[in-house]
Amino acid sequence: MATSNGYSYAPGDHAVKGFTASTDLSAKQYHFVKRSAATTVTFNADATTAPSIGVLQNEPESGDVCVITGPGMRSRLKLGGTVQVGASLTADSDGAGVATTTRRRVHRSHRASRGRRRRHH
Repeated sequence: MATSNGYSYAPGDHAVKGFTASTDLSAKQYHFVKRSAATTVTFNADATTAPSIGVLQNEPESGDVCVITGPGMRSRLKLGGTVQVGASLTADSDGAGVATTTRRRVHRSHRASRGRRRRHH
């Protein structure tokens, strides 16, 4: 079991590893993130041009290690509006999850929501 900023994960848990925050992401826990360089990430403000790599699980400041859930993992997600069960999700301009009808979805909702944090995968 490894730890990072107080968070732990087991090998093979699908967490996205090896990234640090390129900016202060302490207010972006449970938001979609994207690569900003080879080994850094930032919140995803435009999912139409840059795909999200996962959802940020901790509150890193610039240069801190990021704990990110990857494909197949369940996670909380800050939502930018109401989302129905089974809706395809993408990132809005703040990195929060919003429903989408485009082919380039990021994740799928497992619970209905009214803008509160909910789980996705």
